[in-house]
Amino acid sequence: WTLPPTAPTPPTRPRGERSSDRVRIGGSVQVTAGEIIDGDVVAIGGSADVNGEVNGDVVAIGGNMDLGPEANVDGDAVVVGGVLRRNPSARVRGEIQEIGFGGMGVPGGWRWPTGGMPGMFFGTMADRFFALVSTMARLAVLCFLVSLVLVFARGYAEQVGERAAEQPVKAGLVGLLIQLLFVPALCVTIVVMVVTIIGIPLLLLIPFALLAFVLLLLVGFSAVVYDVGRLITSRFGWESRNPYLIAAAGVVLVLSPVLLSRLVGFGGPFISPFAWTLLLFGLLVEYVAWTVGLGAVALLRFERRALTAPGNVIAS
Repeated sequence: WTLPPTAPTPPTRPRGERSSDRVRIGGSVQVTAGEIIDGDVVAIGGSADVNGEVNGDVVAIGGNMDLGPEANVDGDAVVVGGVLRRNPSARVRGEIQEIGFGGMGVPGGWRWPTGGMPGMFFGTMADRFFALVSTMARLAVLCFLVSLVLVFARGYAEQVGERAAEQPVKAGLVGLLIQLLFVPALCVTIVVMVVTIIGIPLLLLIPFALLAFVLLLLVGFSAVVYDVGRLITSRFGWESRNPYLIAAAGVVLVLSPVLLSRLVGFGGPFISPFAWTLLLFGLLVEYVAWTVGLGAVALLRFERRALTAPGNVIAS
């Protein structure tokens, strides 16, 4: 007489060792199945791959987040500048927040010509035509945006334009300094918010900070091209009291080297060096206009703060 065979018991998966917060700057973080993290999991400049238990928040900045089938997150799952891929079996008890910066593309899904930048001059006729049309479309969009700035803040734009005309070199240096420091300052702010944990909800304000920076750039550029338009119309004796036409003339003048390079590009490979020279010069001119305008906005803002500071007396 023998005992009936019994079904084999499934092997138990060993639990991983418990550990505290897991933070990685400049790389990815991985929590494998069976691991228990008694704290938060943070990846800055990398991805977060979680397939274990996290008794806190999971944050990925500048990378993607993958929540596997055995992921169990007690806190929030926050992705900044990345994509969240979540298995249907993954559990997140807190909130799921995705903050992306890559969605502000050009409407209609425009792409570069088939040959890239060289295709604008050496590619097919269709590539060169696309380059010309895209530049003209950008010119039209800039004219529209500058007109909006004049509608809502014409007086302020005129003051910024005067400051840019009075101190172009100083405004350009200040604008360049702001551009160089903006991204590092933004990264440091994000790191501080993440490290302090309580600042994680404030990450939702980052897109608004980027929008404010873009608006300052637009106001400064509008002021510069409007001042350029007034200078051109007065120099050639074009009497026009329409501020929108004056601003449009300034935009056309600033973008004229780029437009001319697109037209010259139709001449073929033999004339392409001249077209490339015009293009680079035009891009430089446009960049200077944006930079000087941004610096003029900052200078005007600092001067107003200095005048309104306690103890200062404004002469009437």
